[in-house]
Amino acid sequence: MPRSLSMLGLITLLFMLGACSAAKVKTQAIPVSTDPAGAQVLVDGKPAATSPCSVDLTCTQDHIVTLRKDGFQQQDVIVKRQYQEKKVLLNALNAGVSTGSFFNNAAMGLSSGVQSMNAQESTGAAYTLIPSTVSVRLTPKQGFPHTTSKE
Repeated sequence: MPRSLSMLGLITLLFMLGACSAAKVKTQAIPVSTDPAGAQVLVDGKPAATSPCSVDLTCTQDHIVTLRKDGFQQQDVIVKRQYQEKKVLLNALNAGVSTGSFFNNAAMGLSSGVQSMNAQESTGAAYTLIPSTVSVRLTPKQGFPHTTSKE
């Protein structure tokens, strides 16, 4: 069997295996604490847990973490995704060099690097969520008591 046919078969097999496996979306655990504890934690408007807790958020989008407790003002915290450019480029470069070296084909290496970048962005692997921790002091609905100092 000519080398080009066996290489084509290997490439076809690799693409078929890649198409069969669904890409897993990256999540990041975000610890949530409130003072006082016991607040209801909602993520993007849906109930998630009671503080203190940790919520797993997908890295493919921004999120709103809402904290509610009877007698206290609601607090909303925006958790934004931050693009990790250096990490993405390094992973793409590694994928491209590995593929290009294995197949001895620079074009395949370039294609593999671009595919790596696309995959990292679609699965959320290209992002980190900021802030990485949510810690909030809840404000009573009637406000904090005023203190006076004696001079």
